[in-house]
Amino acid sequence: MRYLLVLILFPVNAFAQAILSEVLFNEPGSRVLLEWIEIYNQADSAIDLGLFRIVANSDTFALSSFYTVSPESYAVCARRLVAQDGGDSFEGHWGDSSGYWGDGILESFRAFEIPFSLPNDTGFVALIDVDSMEVDRFVWGDGSPDGISFERQNVSSFLSGWRLCFDMGGSTPGRPNSSEQLSIESEFSISVEPKIIARNSGGEIMIALTLETGAVCNIEVLSDAGKRLRTIASGIIDSPATFFWNGTNDSGKPVSPGVYILLVTRNPGSRIKSVPVVIAP
Repeated sequence: MRYLLVLILFPVNAFAQAILSEVLFNEPGSRVLLEWIEIYNQADSAIDLGLFRIVANSDTFALSSFYTVSPESYAVCARRLVAQDGGDSFEGHWGDSSGYWGDGILESFRAFEIPFSLPNDTGFVALIDVDSMEVDRFVWGDGSPDGISFERQNVSSFLSGWRLCFDMGGSTPGRPNSSEQLSIESEFSISVEPKIIARNSGGEIMIALTLETGAVCNIEVLSDAGKRLRTIASGIIDSPATFFWNGTNDSGKPVSPGVYILLVTRNPGSRIKSVPVVIAP
């Protein structure tokens, strides 16, 4: 007797590389309209957000077909992305407060507005594809402290559980979750000395970096309002590496005395470290 071996090949869900990675449903303090939902791209190629829908309790919202998300990167669906009137907005709280999205290093990830409303006690968020098949879901039955998000512990696994974010800022929109940051800390470190120099003194601030081999990294100086003043380095950096800042802007002019932010962004994934420094009179 002969047996015929039949292999049944099941198609791979093309949408399975997008997952929900973080949700903030209890806005900071008495603020309003600051809820947001984060999506992470697990794939090794860009994904089109127009292929997905967000379900927030009983409401369904289409995502923008104009945006793609790069591999190992994030997109944020914000209830109120920007506010021209100076009111509450995602950009005003987590961006550079310019009233526009995408004009600063803090706004280097995809973000767009959809008018959902998330309850503070019991609710759910789901990610579905264009055929209304559910791709991912996050359900909560208890509240969270003001301004503290829930995050997926491991964005590389659909089976990962969720926990409260323990980042000092309470959430990590557009960048690795606090649980993920622990695993990359050893391969991405920054040392800055000294943290104070006098204007026009000829002194320099030394920035020492340790990165994984072949990392693409940007080192920038921002004002305390988030405005970029100087790009110190940009591109592939051989680790370890040392750079210097003498207190000047991109035009070579000394900046005014004050507090500045040395911002180091490691791509892909926009892994960010920041260190405040002072230019003294």
